[in-house]
Amino acid sequence: MDGMAGPSARVRVSVINVVDASLSFQDQLAVQVCAGLANRAPETHGAAYVVLKGQTDWDWLADVIRDGWIGSVQNETVPAFLTRCMSSTAAGYIRFNFSEQHLVVPQIITAAGALSAVPLEDGSPFIGSAAKVLDAIAALGSNSSLREATLWAYDRFVNVTTTLAFMDPGFTGPDPLAPVLSRDPNPSLVDLIVKERMFNMYMVEACIPGTPDYALMERVATRNPWPRPIAVFGYDDTFKIFGGDLFEAETSCVKAHNMGQVATDSASNLAFFSIPGPITEPVPQPPRPAVTFNASRTYLAITVGDGDNMGFLQSSRRSWMQQRVQRCQADPEGCFPLLWSISPHTLRKAPGWLRWFYAQANATARDWFVLPPSGHLYAYPSQMPDGPQAAFVSRTEDDARMLSTSATVAWEFALTWQEGIDRYFPRYSEAGVVSAFFAVNVPFMLPILPFLDGKFFKVLGNRSNVVLFRPREWRGTDPSKAPPLSGREYLTAAQMADEVNAYPPGTATQIYVTSDGGASFDTIASLVPLLEEHVQLVDDHAIAAMALASHARSTGAP
Repeated sequence: MDGMAGPSARVRVSVINVVDASLSFQDQLAVQVCAGLANRAPETHGAAYVVLKGQTDWDWLADVIRDGWIGSVQNETVPAFLTRCMSSTAAGYIRFNFSEQHLVVPQIITAAGALSAVPLEDGSPFIGSAAKVLDAIAALGSNSSLREATLWAYDRFVNVTTTLAFMDPGFTGPDPLAPVLSRDPNPSLVDLIVKERMFNMYMVEACIPGTPDYALMERVATRNPWPRPIAVFGYDDTFKIFGGDLFEAETSCVKAHNMGQVATDSASNLAFFSIPGPITEPVPQPPRPAVTFNASRTYLAITVGDGDNMGFLQSSRRSWMQQRVQRCQADPEGCFPLLWSISPHTLRKAPGWLRWFYAQANATARDWFVLPPSGHLYAYPSQMPDGPQAAFVSRTEDDARMLSTSATVAWEFALTWQEGIDRYFPRYSEAGVVSAFFAVNVPFMLPILPFLDGKFFKVLGNRSNVVLFRPREWRGTDPSKAPPLSGREYLTAAQMADEVNAYPPGTATQIYVTSDGGASFDTIASLVPLLEEHVQLVDDHAIAAMALASHARSTGAP
């Protein structure tokens, strides 16, 4: 476990399978809360690992056992686990009624973490002799609005919480301002919220200026003990536009512009995976081959996107990486250079995942990792005021050092790019740690005005060592799935190859591949054989170096 603090002794792990048990949401919630409490002190209570996703969870458990901090592993039934939790781990229980308080479950989870207590309904066999530390039915009633419940939780618990989390209580429907509560909340993140005492909430109009929800959201975002910029765990899906979630990056939610997202709503067992503690030493990547600029070539970096989403890393990106390794082993000569975006929060919340991904890259020696949107957090850092922005830059540089990368994907909201070019991106020039920025616009189908000049990149900073690459997103190959104005992001592999092959000699550029439009690993693999000989795929270091060399050649700069 080099570079990880780790527990002082190997811990015993109880595995609780809720998939096969067909549990009610109420019991799943209790299991997740107890898992969070147990994983606060695994050497005392034993660690808890909850099988929520079937084989995916089993596979990851098998992988992290090899890290050396796990002692014995035993299966434990849900009744046995909850009985043990209530008798020796939890401080007591919170009385609630799910059918009447479904809407405010996120705020009740805040109370569970703050009070180290498990939400249970009247008549639960697991109450036993446990103390009732909170009566949420009496405190909130059955008709509390999300805003009332958020204010209640804020007034009582904000000063003992560590950061913010957004959890959808179960809304569906086409109208973002009048959603229908029709499904259970996703319990995946509950264990981490409880373990780390996050302030968990949801309000439909939290980010809509002029509403009562917004007024309270501004208070929550500005009057709290949390580090800035605020890391918001979970996912904010409160307002959809063009098929995306307008406030998912959080930065534009309130006028303080002091928040960013850690997409974790579907990631399971982070309370368990974070037990070893953060990685404290840089994790080496495979050696990068030397590349010498040739003005007759086109240099291209392809990045597997969406690595900011830790649920994706746990599921689909693991599968993509397994496909990649298998293909490289079967055809070493056809193993092309490829970049993968990966959340820096794996350093702290899932170091075992990070080590697994890096081990696969070392097996191929042709895969490298870069920071995802937009570095330390999925955010729009160009909108941030000076203090939070400076902190964001510093933390992104720290993350890059620890991940041994020099590149990040950079998402910004439309019409704010010039501010970023003038004020934000040049801040990276002084340290020189992050040199390549792969731009993606929000909404993605709109052009970035500063790139209407047709150039493939801009060289920025007082040391002229920061390269901002123009956006080129590839979301899928079926144009019938393309939202309005976005057909260019849905080219076939042959069409994309024709585009790249026609780039002028000496070009250095990038493609960012996301899966929400249907793209898969096969999409990338089908493109590469169609690229002409003059197109050279390169790594994160080389793409910046080739851009700077091209810039020097065209401008006569030294």
